[in-house]
Amino acid sequence: MFGDSVTVADTLLISGFSILIVFLVLLLLSFMIDFCAWLLRRREGAPSSQEPGAGPAAGNNSDAVLVAAAVAAYLESDPDEIVVRRITRVEDCDSAWARNARQESIR
Repeated sequence: MFGDSVTVADTLLISGFSILIVFLVLLLLSFMIDFCAWLLRRREGAPSSQEPGAGPAAGNNSDAVLVAAAVAAYLESDPDEIVVRRITRVEDCDSAWARNARQESIR
């Protein structure tokens, strides 16, 4: 196809064709990964009806009592004046440096 000398147009054609093939293969891999993820999600069945933060002790009031006592101690007020209606877990927004510093301060 190509003779002894390759022109600039030939190199651009070869490069463009090679890049096209690479992107098509990457696109195919992406679709295969999405298909595998879809299969795994389908096998898991229906998601559970519990909240993400709700564990086995979701109906236990001891967590609410502990949170109310901690808030009352922080506010220096009577624990009977504080009502905890809901406890929700928030995402950890700290960086890896902050988490590491917290772990080191515990030791």
